[in-house]
Amino acid sequence: MTELEDDFGGPADGERGRLPLPDARSVTDRIRSWGIDGATPVIVYAARSELVSAATRAWFVLRWAGLPDVRLLDGGLDAWRAEGGGTEDIATTAPAVPSAFTASPGRLPTIDADRAAQFGARGNLLDARDKAAYAGGHIPGARLVPSPVFDDGRLKSAEALQSALPIPAAVYCGAGVSATTVAFAYATLGRTVPVYVASWSGWTADADRPIEQA
Repeated sequence: MTELEDDFGGPADGERGRLPLPDARSVTDRIRSWGIDGATPVIVYAARSELVSAATRAWFVLRWAGLPDVRLLDGGLDAWRAEGGGTEDIATTAPAVPSAFTASPGRLPTIDADRAAQFGARGNLLDARDKAAYAGGHIPGARLVPSPVFDDGRLKSAEALQSALPIPAAVYCGAGVSATTVAFAYATLGRTVPVYVASWSGWTADADRPIEQA
């Protein structure tokens, strides 16, 4: 079991946001400790269906760090159990043999606040927060994007995603977590979009940055 902040984030840091990406050394050490390398297929999942964004944050960081084969268990552990999948006690699992993996950050695209503002000015910046947060204040020009998952944590159909997710686009959220669910949805369609990882927490760290309200 992993902790989102410890395993898939770095220390909160002003304009880098409440949950910035980890540095190359720390993400290398973490991945090595799990016994994972570039030849290891990895499946990420959430303990409960409503926590799917935590799993997609893991997917994003691992792919960003250079692991080529990272997948998401649709519906998470809830769906696995509902379909008869078994589980095992972590206390009985043999410890991983550390790997020799070295991260190569940047394998998925990210943008900073200035680039986010440029996407907003063109109307191509997507806000992955809920309606209330968006209405309370958002990056100028950003559009609220519908959640790409159903209430049970499963991804919507390819047809639904095609109609809801515009191209080109960049995406942000509150602290760089739920935005990765949108990025993952794009990836299932064979598309790659940049994530403003600092997101709203980083944007509002600079009092001079403009805020738009619905």
